[in-house]
Amino acid sequence: MSHPAPPYPPGTLPGYPAADFLPPAAAYTIGTVTSARTIVSGRYLLFGWALANGSTSAGTLTVYDNLSADGTVIGVAYTAAGRDDRLAFNSRGIVVSSGLHVVPSVTPWTGSFFLVPFPPGA
Repeated sequence: MSHPAPPYPPGTLPGYPAADFLPPAAAYTIGTVTSARTIVSGRYLLFGWALANGSTSAGTLTVYDNLSADGTVIGVAYTAAGRDDRLAFNSRGIVVSSGLHVVPSVTPWTGSFFLVPFPPGA
């Protein structure tokens, strides 16, 4: 596959679809997270999250690109007790290569991740 030389045309990146052609992100609900677990497996584009800390203590939910906590940290949701964390990434999203695995420091956590299967339609 041949790619244009950088800088790339707006909304494109070699090997990835133009952001204008991506389907809307779907909300993948995490249910109630009370221990480390994998939310989805496979390749996705991550566009954000809406997560709530249901604990009586401040805490974090660490998000990994992997099927375990041995992966790359994509982000960390941090909130005070009983609060939520909402984050939206840019229009290109973040590539998730293996899956989303979360590890809570306090429990429970609820909410959703906003994902598009990659490549779209997969």
